[in-house]
Amino acid sequence: MSRAPALLELEEAWRACRADPEFVRDLRRCLATHAGRPTPLTRADRLAGRVGGGLRIYLKREDLTPTGTHKINNGLGQALLARHMGKTRLVAGTRTGQHGVAVASAAALLRLRSVIYMGEEDARRRPAIVSRMRLMGADVVPVPLGSRPREEADLEARRDWTLNLRDTYYLPGFLLAEPPYPSLVRDFQSVIGHEARSQIFEAEGTMPDTVVAWVGGDGSAIGLFQAFLDDRGVRMFGVGAPVTGPSTGLDDAAGPLLSRLRDTGRVLSARVGDEEALAAVRLLAETEGIQAAPESAHALAFVARQGPPGAIGQTILIGLPGRSDREALPVASEAARLTGEQCR
Repeated sequence: MSRAPALLELEEAWRACRADPEFVRDLRRCLATHAGRPTPLTRADRLAGRVGGGLRIYLKREDLTPTGTHKINNGLGQALLARHMGKTRLVAGTRTGQHGVAVASAAALLRLRSVIYMGEEDARRRPAIVSRMRLMGADVVPVPLGSRPREEADLEARRDWTLNLRDTYYLPGFLLAEPPYPSLVRDFQSVIGHEARSQIFEAEGTMPDTVVAWVGGDGSAIGLFQAFLDDRGVRMFGVGAPVTGPSTGLDDAAGPLLSRLRDTGRVLSARVGDEEALAAVRLLAETEGIQAAPESAHALAFVARQGPPGAIGQTILIGLPGRSDREALPVASEAARLTGEQCR
């Protein structure tokens, strides 16, 4: 079997599993008992007080999953799909290691073998992450990398998959993979948005004015936005880091699904600089005692720059895709330095 038929096989398998009550029950059980779902929705009143009087800010807490990020949702979903397809082995590429941890965790739960490709320099800098993956039974393979670490680690995983199509499932965690993977990532991450929509309606009795998420290629934003697409009164902002050269906001790095929402105007785009994001890390930690991942901080900083209610609404839902234990010390140190300089 070549790669193209393998992708058709995957698409057909997902279509069948999506309509299979047994698969749906298994997935819900795994998400509840292994991923700790539903994750909480936290009302951040102290943060809101610092940002602007009268705001009501809610945080969707993917940082409280057992693996510390939203990535476990996709990891469990695709691993369960792989098992239903009769695959016994998972391969994945990872850069920071968080996707690798999610794949290793899902593989251990479902009694599958896992092989995680990771840049050798990334692996050297993050020994604790590598140890976590190996503790869960994963074979972590260092990859010599050039200028595009994530792509090159992922390329090695794809090569492995191509050579072992009969028993191996390639499990990407981002929206830039070839179809049908972007739809799979969206579908498995949509649990974030469906939970958040139900939770905020229970808390407020209505939908939020605004939903804000960091946009990258890993599906956290599309997962949050998905449940609110038909709520026309809800504004949605995708926030990214600055880019060099001309930019129209969300770009191809966010994946085709988010780009389509941008092009139709359903999701508005914004950019936040690194210094502003680091200040938001410190602000959330000081006011709510929550350690945000740098990705989360861009969405937080965008809300913080709005000031009092009116600019983007009064009730705001922010996605927190995860915590960032691996970068806690350097992030905290840099945030403290920048805050000190701003106060001089």
